[in-house]
Amino acid sequence: MISPLIFVKISFLIIALVMAIFGVTYVGLAYFNLFPRVRNDLYIIGSTLVAIATAFVILTLVLL
Repeated sequence: MISPLIFVKISFLIIALVMAIFGVTYVGLAYFNLFPRVRNDLYIIGSTLVAIATAFVILTLVLL
């Protein structure tokens, strides 16, 4: 049986991976200017998601 601590770590890392993938996608859409009207919004949302995902990974590895 898997330990609850390991389960929480794996869950947090999966959540961080999904957020990072969405963040990089949004930044890529902004970078290639595919949606010019919302370019700045996409860049802000994407970089925020990547920053949150990075914090998730760091906190997961350090605190748990």
